[in-house]
Amino acid sequence: MNEIELKFQVPPAQAAAVARAVGTATARRIRLQAAYADTADRRLAAAGLALRLRREGRRWVQTLKGRGDGLMARPEHEVPVAGGATLPAFDARRHAGTPVGDRLLALLADGAPLEVLYRTDIQRTLRLVRSGGATVELAHDRGHIAAGAQRVAVDEIEFELKAGPATGLVALAARWVARHGLWWDVRTKSERGFRLAEGLQQVPAVHAAPSAVGRRQSGPQVLATLLQGALAQVLPNAAEIAGGSATPEHLHQLRVGLRRLRSVLREAAPLAG
Repeated sequence: MNEIELKFQVPPAQAAAVARAVGTATARRIRLQAAYADTADRRLAAAGLALRLRREGRRWVQTLKGRGDGLMARPEHEVPVAGGATLPAFDARRHAGTPVGDRLLALLADGAPLEVLYRTDIQRTLRLVRSGGATVELAHDRGHIAAGAQRVAVDEIEFELKAGPATGLVALAARWVARHGLWWDVRTKSERGFRLAEGLQQVPAVHAAPSAVGRRQSGPQVLATLLQGALAQVLPNAAEIAGGSATPEHLHQLRVGLRRLRSVLREAAPLAG
């Protein structure tokens, strides 16, 4: 299954306003406590996979996520797991038979054991909203990520498409961005947790990569491919700048990506009519 969602960081000055806006009378609240695992050589992170066990209220769920397009869509597979108050054992075989699960099993074929790298403790407020013919779930997460004695705060909001056109999700997110000054963060909790566990204050800037345009793609498909390629450079660098962990190279690559994005919009937009 692919989940389609947009995630934004909440500026501290807007935290209370966002909490009020999501926490209406129809909203529901749940505590989410999760542990994320990888091998000693961090091969899951290198492959863009995130494996977690999360306690959702009174039940446990093991979830495996892939990298996806790095913007809105990520492959995901969830399996309920029996357990009580203590963390159940991780078992990669629970995801067998799915594309992302078979990739995980191939990575662990040599028997490399999994170990917990970091944990999250989140209070989530959920609310369903209708927008442009779509049903969108708002999830406001507040809590922290912990790796050993290190801890980083979490205050972010996700807009996940449950039904209908993705344009409804985008329109709703745009209104909330304008109202609350949210900023789009393509970094996942698993990426932030991995960095915390590894003691990484900074990560390399993202450089441009060729866009794989197919011979049989239609005009709109070509434009979408080129836009995705440009945004794949722009957004990670912008997130590092907004998050306060950027280097001069992040700023330089952001500028390069923005010039590339403008060129795509100017030269390729006519392809989509």
